[in-house]
Amino acid sequence: MELQLFREYLKEGTHGELFYKDLFICYTVERPWLLQDPSGSCVKEGHYRLTYCHDQRNREHFQLMDTPGKRIYRINSIRKFGKSLVSCIAPALWFTAPGQGAYSLHAKNAILKLLDETEGADDLWLQILPASKRNGIQVKESNEIKESLNRYI
Repeated sequence: MELQLFREYLKEGTHGELFYKDLFICYTVERPWLLQDPSGSCVKEGHYRLTYCHDQRNREHFQLMDTPGKRIYRINSIRKFGKSLVSCIAPALWFTAPGQGAYSLHAKNAILKLLDETEGADDLWLQILPASKRNGIQVKESNEIKESLNRYI
């Protein structure tokens, strides 16, 4: 199973749209790309194997494997956007400002339920691409997004 993350790079952070095939799952927020500080930036575009993890500190989350210049990089919900985004792709139901999002835990639960329904957690990949490579995949209007997400939340 492969998820696709289409990114837009902003000064304040990196915004993304996460899809499975042509189904929009949620938005994502990461740290901005910092050419002078790759270790403090968002992870590079590429193709990454995802591993489902569960531990006491981070609860249920996904770890990106073999990330260049990063020790650990996760897809995980967060309480506060901003500085806590270190080594993290944070799912969000919507953007509240550049580099900021809302309802991260609900968005992560949407990902988990999708994987549960498709039984896709065993062989899971994430392809990270610039937004310009979206090739016609469209994010639905917000009412349609909410209806779509309601089946996962």
